[in-house]
Amino acid sequence: MFDSAKRAAPALQIQGARTRRAAGVRPAGARSMPMAFFLAVLAALLVIAVISIFLPGTPVEGVPRDPSARAARDLLAGRVAPFTDGLRFRSAFFGTPDPALHAPRADPALLLAAQTLLERAHAAHPLEPRVVAALGHLELARRRFE
Repeated sequence: MFDSAKRAAPALQIQGARTRRAAGVRPAGARSMPMAFFLAVLAALLVIAVISIFLPGTPVEGVPRDPSARAARDLLAGRVAPFTDGLRFRSAFFGTPDPALHAPRADPALLLAAQTLLERAHAAHPLEPRVVAALGHLELARRRFE
């Protein structure tokens, strides 16, 4: 009898472990890894938030130093004003127009020449956001609001 009790005890232990796993009960060490990963992700997000608060980026403004972009600005300076329908609009590319005056339609040849210069500047500096913004200003002057 003593011998059969020894054999039955390990079988009950294995069956008990299977029952606990089936019921969703896991050993204590199995839950600590996902929790540690979650807390590490939260800590990383906190560090990113603190860095963005204390080290703000400088806004990108003005006209690029590219000679083609400056030539396009000089070509349009005082000749073209964007259509804003009475809204205030300040641009380093066009300057600040008088909101009381209605913007006349721009000469299409003038806008095409400026677009050619700006596309040349964009090809030379593809990551420059100010050139893309200046191209958007040209679309505004053409009254393409898409």
